[in-house]
Amino acid sequence: MHAIIKDGQVVKILNGDDAFTAEIQIGTDKQTGAPIMDMIQYPAGWLRTAPAEKLAEANIVPVERDPQPDGRFYWVTEKPITFIGGAWRITYAAIPQDLEPLKAARVAQVESSALSLLAKTDWQIIRAIELSQAIDPEVKAARAAIRKWATSTAAAITVVSTVDELAAISSSYAP
Repeated sequence: MHAIIKDGQVVKILNGDDAFTAEIQIGTDKQTGAPIMDMIQYPAGWLRTAPAEKLAEANIVPVERDPQPDGRFYWVTEKPITFIGGAWRITYAAIPQDLEPLKAARVAQVESSALSLLAKTDWQIIRAIELSQAIDPEVKAARAAIRKWATSTAAAITVVSTVDELAAISSSYAP
């Protein structure tokens, strides 16, 4: 992403694939010394291949984007482009969402994931019960691990006291 900057202010935000028009200085008035400006049409994709000196002529600067906070846990708004630490940047404001509803939703998500994972081998449990057969030890161990993960993860979720702590808990099962 790039932006056209004039007098320290963002005039226009540019997408690298779009065509755009920019005002650039094409010369200087010999009598007054005032800059002579002209509107230049740039083709689509020009920003991706333009040399740095051409970008500078058109007052075009790269814009860096800070990592965006996780919208599952925060109300996120994009702030205006600002010059920070030697670069033009897009930053974000993040307001934590209400913790208790988030915790309830995460626990429900963990429980749903566990049920879905267990459902894949339910047929083996039913067959073992109906036919009085032994359950495959690997299946039994895998199901126990899923239940243990769901129980421990749900317990960890219920005791967190901040949204940051909640966001740090993975709700994905990894055997």
